[in-house]
Amino acid sequence: MGKNIALKQMFQKSYNEVVGLSPELKNSLGDIEDAFDMISWGDSANGKTNFNLEVVAQLSIALKCKATYVSWEEGHGKSLRDALIRHNLLDRMGNNMSILDGGSFQDIRKMLAKRRSSKIWVFDSIQASGWTQQEYAMLKNEFVLSKKKKIFLVVSWADGKLPSGAVAKAVKYYANIKTRVDGFIAFPKGRYGGNKNFIIWEEGAKKHYGIKLFNKHKNK
Repeated sequence: MGKNIALKQMFQKSYNEVVGLSPELKNSLGDIEDAFDMISWGDSANGKTNFNLEVVAQLSIALKCKATYVSWEEGHGKSLRDALIRHNLLDRMGNNMSILDGGSFQDIRKMLAKRRSSKIWVFDSIQASGWTQQEYAMLKNEFVLSKKKKIFLVVSWADGKLPSGAVAKAVKYYANIKTRVDGFIAFPKGRYGGNKNFIIWEEGAKKHYGIKLFNKHKNK
């Protein structure tokens, strides 16, 4: 059974907002708290991994915390290593991020439950994880909505302009931030305000959209 509190108690609740993000990222994600989930989806080679690496780096630095990147799709492969180098993550984060090359639902749940487990978790991708809607909801309730206050960044395949598959669509429905990634631009819609488009890679976005449409997206 859920916990019931009075309206006055609800009004008196305090939340820890994340400070220290770049103006560009803050304008996209809004006034985020230190426990939330975000799903980002898009076709391959459109910037999903680069977007999530930038988000996880800025969050880790701002919150002075560790992150775990669960890479079911790429494992410890060269393409992910190259992306980590491209974002200069070793210099920016030190050794505060680990790369996990897979794991079952129970494996991940046990790791999350450890006393000193990472605060930020990237799940790439929700389809490759094999999780059900109920399993993801269980993890969110247990580790994001609880006193553990984790941050989940969920990566998803795309089906047109929507996440691919029933599980990803369900995650999108109740995620705090929903971000479509296309042509190296992130298009966020979230519950914290912000919602300004985030340019992941300017040169690639200009090539994808053309200058006129790129400038239109950049100013939205």
